[in-house]
Amino acid sequence: MMKKNKAGTRKTKAVETKSKIYESANRLFQKHGFEKVSVDSIVETAGVSKGAFYVHFDSKHSLTADLIADYVDKLDLGCRFYFESFPSDTSAPDILISLAGKITHTIACTIGYDLVKTAYEVQLSKTVNTDIIAGCGRDLHKVF
Repeated sequence: MMKKNKAGTRKTKAVETKSKIYESANRLFQKHGFEKVSVDSIVETAGVSKGAFYVHFDSKHSLTADLIADYVDKLDLGCRFYFESFPSDTSAPDILISLAGKITHTIACTIGYDLVKTAYEVQLSKTVNTDIIAGCGRDLHKVF
C-alpha cells in the first residue's frame, strides 16, 4: 500500500512540475518571443531544475510543439462550435470567410505570430513530431 502512495505522489509531483514548466514557458514566449527565451529562464521562472525540464521535454522546440498542439486542439474545438452556430441556410463561402477571420484573430491575439512561426520552423526541420499540428486527423479537418 505504501508503494502505491509513493508512486501516486511522484506522478502528481511530475504532473505539477510539467505544468509549471509549461505555463512558465507559455508566459515567457508570449512576453519575450521564442528566440529570446532560454531553457534556463523557463526553469528559473517555473522554480524547477533544468534536469526536470529535460525529463518532460526533449528541447525548447518540443515544448513549443506541445504548446501549439494545445492551441490547435482548442482552436479545432472552437471551430466545431463555430460551424454549428451558423444558421443552416448560410452559404459555404460566407462560413469559410468568417472562419478565416476567426482563425486569423486567434493567431494574432491568442497564439501569437512568434509561436506560429516557430511551429512552422519545427515542421520544416522535422526535429519534433508535429502530427498533432499538421496531421489530417485534426477535428478541423474532419469538420471540413
